[in-house]
Amino acid sequence: LMFFVTSSKLTKWKQDVKKHIDSEFKEGGQRNWVQVFCNGGVPTELALLYMIENGPGEIPIDFSKQYTASWMCLSLLGALACCAGDTWSSEIGSVWSKSEPRLITTWEKVPVGTNGGITLVGLISSLIGGMLVGVAYFITQLVFVSDLDISAPQWPLVVFGAMAGLLGSIIDSYLGATMQYTGKTFLLVFLINLKASF
Repeated sequence: LMFFVTSSKLTKWKQDVKKHIDSEFKEGGQRNWVQVFCNGGVPTELALLYMIENGPGEIPIDFSKQYTASWMCLSLLGALACCAGDTWSSEIGSVWSKSEPRLITTWEKVPVGTNGGITLVGLISSLIGGMLVGVAYFITQLVFVSDLDISAPQWPLVVFGAMAGLLGSIIDSYLGATMQYTGKTFLLVFLINLKASF
């Protein structure tokens, strides 16, 4: 819920500015089924595996007592924190950053909205977005888990969420700079192939 609510609000935030930055901007921030599947597919799979293995309900993250379940829970938290971090960095960094983004692979300045472009504001935003998902998980543990007093400390979940948000954003930027489809890339490849065929 923390990822969904905050990301939905941020996508709609400052729409007038984002219209001028993003050529594929959609009014209201609508997502297509591929984006929803990519953000929700892995967490859903992990949640189902967790329920098959452990049944419904929350358990404390404690590798000495629940090794496999703890890894599944951290994986689920990491996946959602990565999604939140990436969304937060894109939605806040593109609007609030006063400096031009730099391409993560070459460190050259690039226009706002370029795949793989990063800013300090965007990186800090990704850290905060992931951290809020970690805070939500930590609060869930405090509310729904009864035997926290005999388990490992749960506060590292907040730090883990923050790191996952930051790392997810950096990896997404790197993949965006090196692999993501852009119309310009397609046009360039098409023209090169067209020239080569004559």
